[in-house]
Amino acid sequence: MQGNSVNGNDKDLNDFFQLYSVFLTIDSVDSIIYGRNRELIQSFYNFYLRIINKENIIESRKKLRDECKRYMELKRDSRIDLKIPTIQDSKYINIIKNPNITESFKELSIAVATYRSWRDCLNNEQIKTIYIANLKDRQKYYFSVNLNNFNDCITKHLDSNKIQNNKILKQTLIEFHNAISHLTEVYLGRQQQKEQDSNKQRAINHFKRGALDSYKAIIKDYFCLKNTINTDILNDIKEIRQYEYDSIGDDEKRKYIFKKYNQVVNKIILSFKT
Repeated sequence: MQGNSVNGNDKDLNDFFQLYSVFLTIDSVDSIIYGRNRELIQSFYNFYLRIINKENIIESRKKLRDECKRYMELKRDSRIDLKIPTIQDSKYINIIKNPNITESFKELSIAVATYRSWRDCLNNEQIKTIYIANLKDRQKYYFSVNLNNFNDCITKHLDSNKIQNNKILKQTLIEFHNAISHLTEVYLGRQQQKEQDSNKQRAINHFKRGALDSYKAIIKDYFCLKNTINTDILNDIKEIRQYEYDSIGDDEKRKYIFKKYNQVVNKIILSFKT
């Protein structure tokens, strides 16, 4: 990747990392106490996606700045000092020069768009079924006994029209945040080259994990909704998992795993649309 071509305009990237640095000055503390501000992280994701795709960002930049300003005013007591650099002092150009960062983010963005397509083809009752299944799964962490009567009551009285159909997976959003946090550290320029390279590689890994999380969530949702197992799709999944294990440690082979997952989940989506 050369200078200012692939990752979009340098100034736009600088704006992004300036804002994310400011966000981290509060999120670093606030997330431990109250949890992540996923709505704001999603706005950051949308802004970054527009930069990478070289789309018009005027409106999204203003929206993000306004959201950050409100967040800063509301949570100013949680702020820490990260010594945010000026554009002249930052190391964001090191991010631009790494093509693997952009490629891994693009894999994540493809997975996010695919997950959105999947959720778009589900009706309210299907979303409710997935919600109840996930609720039961999480209850196992807190209870050693089943809560069938409690769950039956929820199922009976819960209005499926009031369940939010989230179009981006929580864990994928968190992996995006983790990746950008590592890249922000590169942007801040506080480390030696070895540590910067380590942070860039960790960011790449988080982007990749976020992509796989979205694909695997679609597969889990699918089998949650199906009363009978589609052997064709099951065999596709077995083949992918076999490929994953066989390619552990082989980055060259590993990069094809995203395409394989994308193909099988699109088969799943098509089966729900027809």
